[in-house]
Amino acid sequence: MAVQIALAVRSARERVLGNQNVNVADDEVLAGSRAHRALTDKLTVKATMRMLEEGAHGDAAAPMGNATSTNSRERAGSKEGSSFVFAVRPQKLLTRMDMEYQMINVAMKMPLFLICMVCFIWAISLLSPAESISKVHQQLIGHFDVSKDRFDTIGSFSDIYDFILSFESANRELQATSAKYWCEKRYFEHSWNDALGVPERSCPSPRLDALGFQTDTPTKWSAWKAAQAPASSSSSSASPAPAASGHRRLLKGRGLSEPATHSSTGGGSAGGVPPCEDDDKELQAEEGDLNMTCNNSASHVCEIDLGITLCPKTCGYCAPFEYEHSVYFDRPQVTLLPVMVHQTRFPTKECEHFAHTFEMQPFNRDLKTMPPLDGERLGRVLTCIDRTKHLESEYAFELECPKVGAPEKFCQGGVMKDTKIHYYHGEPVYAKFLTEPTKNINAMREVGWVDLQTEQVVVSTLVYTEGVEIFTSISAVFKMDPAGNIVAHNSMISYTDLTRSQRTVFIVLMVIVCVGSFGGVVINGWQLWKSRSCKWGLQAYELFSRSVMCVYALVLLLTWMKQVPMAEEYDSLLRSVLDMNGHGPEEFEELVQTYFDGKTMVYYESQWLMSHRIAIYIILYIQFAQLIAYFAVHPRLAMLTSTIAGALDHMFHFFMLFAVITLMLAFMASWMLGGDVHAFQTFGEAVASQGKMLFGEWIYADNADDLHGWMVAMYWLYAITFMLVLFFTLLNFFLAIVVEAFVVVKGNIVEDSTEQNIVYDISDLLRIYWRFKRHQWGSHAVLTDRLREAVAEEEVWHVRKLLDIMPPKAQNAHSLAQFLHYYACKSPSVISTGVEANKLMRQAHEKDVREHCPKTASLNEAFKDASAILTPALKHSFQGVIGDPVWSYEKVQIGSQILHRVSANFARECAVETDTVDIAEMITGGGMELAHDKSPDK
Repeated sequence: MAVQIALAVRSARERVLGNQNVNVADDEVLAGSRAHRALTDKLTVKATMRMLEEGAHGDAAAPMGNATSTNSRERAGSKEGSSFVFAVRPQKLLTRMDMEYQMINVAMKMPLFLICMVCFIWAISLLSPAESISKVHQQLIGHFDVSKDRFDTIGSFSDIYDFILSFESANRELQATSAKYWCEKRYFEHSWNDALGVPERSCPSPRLDALGFQTDTPTKWSAWKAAQAPASSSSSSASPAPAASGHRRLLKGRGLSEPATHSSTGGGSAGGVPPCEDDDKELQAEEGDLNMTCNNSASHVCEIDLGITLCPKTCGYCAPFEYEHSVYFDRPQVTLLPVMVHQTRFPTKECEHFAHTFEMQPFNRDLKTMPPLDGERLGRVLTCIDRTKHLESEYAFELECPKVGAPEKFCQGGVMKDTKIHYYHGEPVYAKFLTEPTKNINAMREVGWVDLQTEQVVVSTLVYTEGVEIFTSISAVFKMDPAGNIVAHNSMISYTDLTRSQRTVFIVLMVIVCVGSFGGVVINGWQLWKSRSCKWGLQAYELFSRSVMCVYALVLLLTWMKQVPMAEEYDSLLRSVLDMNGHGPEEFEELVQTYFDGKTMVYYESQWLMSHRIAIYIILYIQFAQLIAYFAVHPRLAMLTSTIAGALDHMFHFFMLFAVITLMLAFMASWMLGGDVHAFQTFGEAVASQGKMLFGEWIYADNADDLHGWMVAMYWLYAITFMLVLFFTLLNFFLAIVVEAFVVVKGNIVEDSTEQNIVYDISDLLRIYWRFKRHQWGSHAVLTDRLREAVAEEEVWHVRKLLDIMPPKAQNAHSLAQFLHYYACKSPSVISTGVEANKLMRQAHEKDVREHCPKTASLNEAFKDASAILTPALKHSFQGVIGDPVWSYEKVQIGSQILHRVSANFARECAVETDTVDIAEMITGGGMELAHDKSPDK
């Protein structure tokens, strides 16, 4: 019963004092501005000194004695007018100071990082201006009609020829030196339009008509010649006048008011004026008629290109030529040369498998109504292709010539060889330079230039955009698959030449990037070497990021300086045509190879730019991750990284499941439905189609209506499975994972009040240095490191322990109070007050006792067990103790005395070989081990 009374008194005393502390703590709750101000106002020098004096009595007292003395001091303090009891949470303080340390570290690095990034972005924007290039590409796609919609209409070889013709026409519109904009002076007409009241220009040129160019005023040579008859001299019509006099008569007859001498904006002639003579022998070889001459066949020869090359004197097509503007060129883009068309080809092979069986099928003469199955076929039935290698023969085509009428110049040995091989960046290609587009494309149609052996056809031209100095290689690529489908796409690579001032700016910017990144490498390397508190993972990544930026910027600058300006490459290509000597087939083939040699250099420079664009893209991603890591030093800006980190494990398993299900469904759709539904015709397209379906672009395939029978059931089985499993279930699983992780992160931020909003914390960084120096708190980094070393797992510290880690000059109550006041204002959770402080202090003390005083800990456990067992019995002996009694101070003091006496008796019975003195020492903190061999009734 004595033990019951003692425990009851002890319990009642703690309840009374606890209620008192609760009342005090209720006024000091750290919620809202009033509580915040109340806390910071109570953190005075006097309160701190009182806590320091209490700590001088020792922190190793037993819980009973400690509680008694603490409560006595609290009451004494309340009599003095100061009832503020507080403790320090070291973990919260360390969290706040470590966040400040990391923010200071980032604040020191961020300016250099931003300078490097701004300079790097500026430099690459000069090297490849995205906005200007995008506008140029948009304009060229519309002008050349190389959009996806246009390509979708191409399904046969004939469509390819039609596209080449339209592409060439668009190229001529951008070719500022084409016949569309210039008219030979002898044919140029400048007259007044009475109906419109404006001057107009026209060009009725028979020479352009002979070359196959379409003009606004097409004029045949015979019609033009007949129109000139009234203005002709008395010379015979069968013998045309000399070219020079013919030109004069034409100018005079047209009544042109142009002066005889014109200024020229172009360069000089690439060669001397060739002699104006007819070449009858060459004409006979070309036409295969030994009786043909320029004079007796003028009406025929002068209306085709042979009159220009072989009969210039008869036809009046003699140099020198002078040109007037028929239409002024008014476009920002200009093409340099005619269109180049080239293809790669596969060789043929002997047919195999059923193709061989079909090739060797016999004929039956009785099948007279089914020709040619009723007779012998003198030629191959099928053309079987070897798609494992490229054709590398000298010519792409060897065409059988007719036995009669074929000119020997073209048909040697009864075979005409067409389209010689050339090499473009090391690959064999067969090319056509469309200098006479109508004639060239008609000839290509006739010989079947695009056929089953064709791997791909590329139609390309080179474009220059004035003002922004952008050089673009635009191509339309047509690929043939084994089934005969034509897959087309456009390819555009633009290269920007920098002006002299831009080159200087680019070099300066890249030097700044190199130097700044190298400085970042040095700083991060020093921190990794010296700092003991840095985050090694982030520091290592930052060192990697800065190193990559430094090395790449240097490589980019050095390789760029070795590049030849694209203007020089384009000029070289242009010169390859302008410097051509002669007009025979050999000279023309040499011109084509020279063109490809020049374009190969353009190709390599374009590939250099493309490879660096990819590298820059990767570099920017690395810097993007670095920027996110910088922002993650503040908890409220780290919500992205914290959410991803919190959900990473669930995301990993989710994506594993998602990938397996997606790929399996894609394979099933491709295998079962690919032959009928275009969206699933290949495994890759099935995966891409499922991605579009997942994002809601479409859910019902375009040609699913064409399915019949069991295929309809198979399609809907797939569609329903996709909708239920992927769209409705897994997609929402992913959203739930992210939202749950975000809610947890947000809750942690709300619970952990060690930080303020980012604006306040950044502005506070500017005050930290001044505060620490003014109050002599030492270095922020050093103090943070010392606090990190001192903090173990304690949840609460007495103020004196915090005083021990302060610098010598700050080990006083005034400086410590200022320190606590400063951090309590920024992070109220650093300070614990009232009942919470007592509770945390008691828990810390009990933990310390368990570690350093095991005997006392054992005795305390015995008291707790006894209290748990005997407290219910006190309802009969001490009614009111279990409730909420209001005891006087004297009754509580009497209860304490009874507690000491009964506790001594209780301990004497539970401990071995002890006397009254030993028990007193045990209660006050000495302690003894409990005997483990006592019977249960003891």
